[in-house]
Formats: sequence, C-alpha cells, structure tokens
Amino acid sequence: MDSTPPTDPRGQSKVNMVKARAPQKDSSIKDMFAKLAGKKADRTEKKGPATPDATLEVDEPVTRAFPENLFATLRDDIAALKQELAADVKDIRCNMGELEQRVDSLER
Repeated sequence: MDSTPPTDPRGQSKVNMVKARAPQKDSSIKDMFAKLAGKKADRTEKKGPATPDATLEVDEPVTRAFPENLFATLRDDIAALKQELAADVKDIRCNMGELEQRVDSLER
C-alpha cells in the first residue's frame, strides 16, 4: 500500500485539513462552564441587587381588557351551547332510529 495520505484537488493532505478544521482544545468542559458561570455572575453584579420596594411606573392608566360581566356572559354562552348540543344529540338519535328502521326493513 501507498503510505502517502490522500490529498484533495488543491494538493493539501486531507489529514492536515481535518486537523486545521478541528477546534483548539485549550480548556476542558468544566473550565468552559466555570467561565460561563463567571460571566453570568459579572452580569448580575452590573445590574445591582433588586430592591423589594421597586415599583413599576406606568405613564398611562391600565384599562381592563375584559368586560365587567365576563363570567356572567360566559355562563350564559355555555348554557346556550349546552342547549344546542342537547338538541343536536336528540336529532342524531332520531336519525339513528330512522336508519335502524330502514336497515331492518331492507334486511327483511
């Protein structure tokens, strides 16, 4: 067998190309997490401690997004939907009864 490593069209050794693409390992994973934790700690120190008396200042008054009688409206809507559903179920049962009668008459 030939002992020369395979080359790409540019004449570079493929082994060297892979080594060039590989990231340099200058620290372990634990060190990377420690660095990230250190950066996170630095960010929180810059923000400063949170004060318990901090309040949100609003320029415009906050308006309610829901009507005052929201629950009553929802309760009425649910009751109406239940009635419609009951009527639909009744119709379906009647239709099923008619279909069963037709099937019985066809089987005879």
